[in-house]
Amino acid sequence: MSPSISPASTATRRANPLHPPFAKGERGGLTSSWISLLVVLLVAGCASAPLREAPSAAPPAWLSEPAVWRIRQVVLIELGEMQFPVQGLLELDTAAGPVRLAAVDDFGVTLFRLTITHTDERVDFILPLVPRGAEVTRSVATSLRRIYLEPGLTASSEGGDWRVWYDEYSDAGGVPVPRLIGYKERGGASLTIRQENVKRVDK
Repeated sequence: MSPSISPASTATRRANPLHPPFAKGERGGLTSSWISLLVVLLVAGCASAPLREAPSAAPPAWLSEPAVWRIRQVVLIELGEMQFPVQGLLELDTAAGPVRLAAVDDFGVTLFRLTITHTDERVDFILPLVPRGAEVTRSVATSLRRIYLEPGLTASSEGGDWRVWYDEYSDAGGVPVPRLIGYKERGGASLTIRQENVKRVDK
């Protein structure tokens, strides 16, 4: 089993998790033991119980109102036979549209950073050790666009090639938000997202 994920410990290591302070050393600062451990973590992944699909896949109301959210997540990415867990530090602007994601491991090492809009995505950084990196970042970007920027398409996509569902709602500043999100694409990526901390920062 892979090491347990501790989102709180990573969150305290940087003032702005979407722009980590150790960017200059990301490519060359890892010791050989860290590299070996990271490869094992990414390739082996960890076991995950099947996600229970909610009866309704209707998009959550919290995405329909203009707001800026910062979300700390634990994410299991599955792509073919490969699966691995990451910590997601995500910023979502429901009005302007961009989603910014920093995916880090349990040691605070940035695996990749993405900026996603309604029409395209940009890889701001990717650690060369991430296996199938281009495919992973492209699949994650597509998944997050459908989850956060195009939730209205979810209901109409049932029975199609992909599906999103939202579950385990709880209150976040007076707004009900899902703590568990599932995404499945036929022949493509699957994401299981546990939203550990959701905070509105625009007011």
